[in-house]
Amino acid sequence: MNNNSRLIDVMIAGAQKSGTTSLAKYLAQHPQITTHKQMEMTFFVNSEEYQRGYKHAVDQYFPADSVNTEFIMGKSVGIMYFKHAMQRLYEHNPNCKIIVILRNPVSRAYSAYWYMRRVGYETVDSFAKALELESYRKTQNDLKSAHCLYRDRGLYHHQIKNLHEVFGSENVYTLLLEDLTATSESIFPDLLSFIGVDNSLKIEVKSKNNQAKKAKSEFLSKTLKSDGIGKSFLKKIVPVTYLRSVRNYIQKMNEESFEIPEMQPAVKSELVDFFRPHNQELEKLINRDLSHWSNSQ
Repeated sequence: MNNNSRLIDVMIAGAQKSGTTSLAKYLAQHPQITTHKQMEMTFFVNSEEYQRGYKHAVDQYFPADSVNTEFIMGKSVGIMYFKHAMQRLYEHNPNCKIIVILRNPVSRAYSAYWYMRRVGYETVDSFAKALELESYRKTQNDLKSAHCLYRDRGLYHHQIKNLHEVFGSENVYTLLLEDLTATSESIFPDLLSFIGVDNSLKIEVKSKNNQAKKAKSEFLSKTLKSDGIGKSFLKKIVPVTYLRSVRNYIQKMNEESFEIPEMQPAVKSELVDFFRPHNQELEKLINRDLSHWSNSQ
C-alpha cells in the first residue's frame, strides 16, 4: 500500500502552547507509530494547502517509503480550534483518534503571546495591548489574526465539545499539561491503549521540547510572515515546501534563548477571573478537577 492511500490514524489536535510538541516526540518513540518531521501538519487548517489535495500533503509530510508502521500520527494544534479543520479531518478519517493536551489557559495565553512575537505574527509590544486587540482580531477572519486570539483559544470547553460531537467522545483523549510533567511515564500505558498500539513499551520522557526563545530581530520575523507581492510571486515559481524550509531556516538563525518575564499582576488577575467560569464548564465535560487553574494568582 503506498503512502497516498494511508490515512491519518491519530491526530494531536491541540491546544496551542500546551506541550503538544513534547507529546508528539514521546509517542513517536513507539515502533508502531510514524509521524512527520515538521512541527505542524497544517494541511487541514490551511485552505491553500488543503486545496492542493492529500496526495501533495503526503509527499510533503510523509515522503515515499517513510511509513512502514501500523499507525500514522499527525500534529496540528489548529484542529481543535478551527471547525473547518475539524470537519476536514473527519471527512478524511471519521475513525481518527484525537488526542488533546490542555494547559492552564492563563499561562497558555501568555506563552502564546511571546511565541507569536518570536515568529512574527504578533505586532504589539505588550501582552495587555494584545488582549485589548482581541475583539478586533476576531473580526479579521484570517489565520494570522487567529494565532493571536489569546483569550478565545483558551475557551477549551467549546472546542472539546465540538470534538466530541464530530468524532464521538470515545475517540477523544484529553490530557492536562501537568499530567505530562508531574506523572510523566505513568500516563502512557492508557494513552497507548487508546491509540491501539502495544502499551507495554516504555516511553522515555526526556528534556523539555520547544523551549522559550525570542527573535533577535522582530522586524525580520514579521517580514518572514508578511504577505507581500514578492512572496506571492515566489509562491508561483518556487515550490512551497522549499520556500517554507528556507523561511524556517532563517527563522531559526534569528532566534536566541529567552527568559519570559513575569506577567503583570493586574493582567493575570483579570485573566484568572475571565477563565474561571469557562474552566468550571470544562471540569464537567472532562470530569477533572481544575480548581488549581482558577486559584493560581
